[in-house]
Amino acid sequence: MPSKPYALYLRHCKPFMLAAKNRAGGEARYPLTVPVSVTANYYLPRFANWPDLVGLMQATGDILESCGVISNDRLIADWQDTRIAGVDREYPRTEIKIYEAQISETMACGYCGRSRKEKPTENASEKI
Repeated sequence: MPSKPYALYLRHCKPFMLAAKNRAGGEARYPLTVPVSVTANYYLPRFANWPDLVGLMQATGDILESCGVISNDRLIADWQDTRIAGVDREYPRTEIKIYEAQISETMACGYCGRSRKEKPTENASEKI
């Protein structure tokens, strides 16, 4: 069962996620099914109850999956420059950018379910 803070965060984020998906329109097909790189900048409402960054990243991955942006949060290959960017009492927010990940052949095995012992295909990204 999700924690109360997570449930509140999800309820708050969901309309923004759905609106962002609609704005993207035909530019992207959701949910994304390829490995992705995510950058998230968190602007918190106050210094009190400062969360840990790892917890924020886990919640963000879960929310991206729950809202149908990515098919599975295990597809997040890296978090690039993700950070707690500061405090903004007027407009607390999370700014998220998602890119297709540039991954090695070894990493591709983990995302597509192929064993590293299997011979890679000519274009490994086709299996992803």
